[in-house]
Amino acid sequence: MRLTCIISVMLIASNMIAQIPEKNLVFHFDFDELVDKGPEALPISNSNALPAADRVGNDKSSYAFDGESTYIVANNVDRLCFEDELSISVWMYFYRPPLPNDFFLTLSNTETFVFGESKSLRFLNSGGLAFGYYNLVGGSSLTADPAAFDQAWHHLVGNVDKKKSELRFYLDNQLIGVTGLNTIDLTEYKYLFMGGGYSSRYASLLMDDLRVYNRALEECEIESLFEEFVTEVSCDEPLEEPCQMVGLASKEIEPSFLLYPNPSADIMHFDNDSAVAWVVRDLHGQFIAQGTAQHGQIDISRLISGIYLIEIDDHRQKIVKL
Repeated sequence: MRLTCIISVMLIASNMIAQIPEKNLVFHFDFDELVDKGPEALPISNSNALPAADRVGNDKSSYAFDGESTYIVANNVDRLCFEDELSISVWMYFYRPPLPNDFFLTLSNTETFVFGESKSLRFLNSGGLAFGYYNLVGGSSLTADPAAFDQAWHHLVGNVDKKKSELRFYLDNQLIGVTGLNTIDLTEYKYLFMGGGYSSRYASLLMDDLRVYNRALEECEIESLFEEFVTEVSCDEPLEEPCQMVGLASKEIEPSFLLYPNPSADIMHFDNDSAVAWVVRDLHGQFIAQGTAQHGQIDISRLISGIYLIEIDDHRQKIVKL
């Protein structure tokens, strides 16, 4: 079946610089190096996770977890001063559908699971990709469609806001849901597990660009993290005020070209039989490849799996290489 889409034409100024939210960023693990690049520089220990290509094809810029025993843990997270708000942003790619109740990322009050003592916030498989909290009196979670376990990169954001008594889960810049909170004490959380290692539960996945904030992110900031290559964000004070998006002109138009299927592993079809030049860039705008569409086809088989921008006749479209 032919897949079509509305193309967002992004007119980006040549001096555009993507502005990723930095305010109250207290932990940043971009997986380029085994270090926390946040202000606290927390100690990190690696239990056999291996470097791998990241979501834009950069070699050794994410980490791979085998689903059996590998994980990474950051200790002394209590130095991050969580109080009333918290946000976790991370990119994940699942090699295979996880088992029920597999844990992908866990923020816990204990170094190992202790029945009757452990409390946690975590991304997990709960009948689908989910974000939830669990404590001594129960818990709650928000679950997306299991289609997210589809061998593609996905952006996850979990927000906790005690003042509003709510938990929010965003997947690929879409709000999955909002649920209420019962008693939760964020000051107790001290251990951050990546890929598993908590309660002997592991997942087979890639992980990239993990960011933790001690405040709740606004929706425009979540969009900036998802569309970091085109978005500049200016957030007015106080934080409750809406974000202002600046430096980006965009509009939706009827497509002058169609690419399908998208995602694709090799050949993408193009609704134009004439020879047309194309350019592929990564999500930071860096040149990756170029060529000429022949007989309405573009061959992307040489690209590393990931998300890219393709430019044709001054138009841009996001494509996914499987």
